[in-house]
Amino acid sequence: MNTDDDKKPLAVLILAWALLLFGIFQIFQIPFHYQEFSLGRHIWYFCIKFSFVIAAIGLLRFKRWGVYLYFFIFLIYTTAFYLIPPNKAVLDSIPHKEWVLGIIFVPTIIALIVLPYWKKFTQ
Repeated sequence: MNTDDDKKPLAVLILAWALLLFGIFQIFQIPFHYQEFSLGRHIWYFCIKFSFVIAAIGLLRFKRWGVYLYFFIFLIYTTAFYLIPPNKAVLDSIPHKEWVLGIIFVPTIIALIVLPYWKKFTQ
């Protein structure tokens, strides 16, 4: 039996499943981890993480909109964090050097994994 999954590269599938599971884990973690946030920030953070889960589903289905959505939401999230930062207690708990490395490292790895297989992605 020849399925569509046979043609999908393993690296992209592993990446998509990792993003999906990590996003779901972070959604359930919101009420416990960010107690300093207001209700508005909880809603914002939930919407961002839920969007990452939707992008991961797009990656699993090999849709280009999943890649576009991931990078678009990532850009919005990163920009908003710097323009509207959380309160001082939360900022003090974030290791800035590691966070900046993560901002650069994660999307670069995703791009390096996805770009060689870009022609296999459908609209």
